[in-house]
Amino acid sequence: MIDYTNLVPILRTPEQIEKSLWNCATLPIYSNSKVCATKHGYMSAIKNMRISSFHKCGYNIALSLPLSNLVCIDVDMHGNINGLKTFLELVEKYGKIDTYTELTATNGGLHIFVSKDGIDETVKNCDLATGVELKVNGYIVCAPSIFNGKQYRIVWGVNDDGTYKFGKLSEKWLHFINKINKEKINSISKVVNHCTTRKFVPSEVPLQYRQILENCRLLRFMYECPDEIPEPVWFSVISMLTRNTNTDDFIHLISEGYSKYTYKETNYKIKHCRNTSKHCGCNYIATNHYEFCKGCPKAEQIKRRNNYER
Repeated sequence: MIDYTNLVPILRTPEQIEKSLWNCATLPIYSNSKVCATKHGYMSAIKNMRISSFHKCGYNIALSLPLSNLVCIDVDMHGNINGLKTFLELVEKYGKIDTYTELTATNGGLHIFVSKDGIDETVKNCDLATGVELKVNGYIVCAPSIFNGKQYRIVWGVNDDGTYKFGKLSEKWLHFINKINKEKINSISKVVNHCTTRKFVPSEVPLQYRQILENCRLLRFMYECPDEIPEPVWFSVISMLTRNTNTDDFIHLISEGYSKYTYKETNYKIKHCRNTSKHCGCNYIATNHYEFCKGCPKAEQIKRRNNYER
């Protein structure tokens, strides 16, 4: 069984990785980045992609989680966050996970890929513990990708025939994840409903900003209850707003109420989103963060369309 504290990389060529991921949906990522090189993000992923050819041309590779029926437990190691420590505490409670695992290219984090079987359809990206996030939507950069000179490395889950073992979560893990999701949805629903019943925009807020806040349920909630917004949602909002070059002040306005807000970090995110020229829109946000948009006519229209396409 895997020893998370003593991980030894398994050396595999891009050609071997291509064969192992042949039946998974993958997509190309721009060189030395985590930005997808396709128009529709994870929805553009295809099975049987020529990974080795893209790799030779300098592209990184990512796995589309929804199109591969996978989820990823993302263990972060950066700054004061020691995700491995908290992940090991979860392992003690719910058991080890015998599945395909990679060391990330950033500070020794982990990407633990498992089958989505048993996870409720309503589960979205969420924090399982400090430094440990469950990712259900979108894509995850994977081996043999390189970021800032460091490579994503395989450390567990390669079968004798070269295929990858995408294991299933135990009943304890599934109960824990599904319960967290239900509690999260109930909590968000209560806070959103509470916030939207208040007179939330003071008169000193410029008129054009007040109009935006009055027309967008998510932005209104973000302004009123900033500490209830998970980081991925906050980043998606910044990505959406940076499509316009005159939104810096508005982004700071809706972000500065967050207890850990810093002007420097917010400016960094603004700059990063504009440099990548890849921006989220209502379709992405309503699909991936519907619990914050529920009740918005446009979000409901997007949800009906997504359900129809399924």
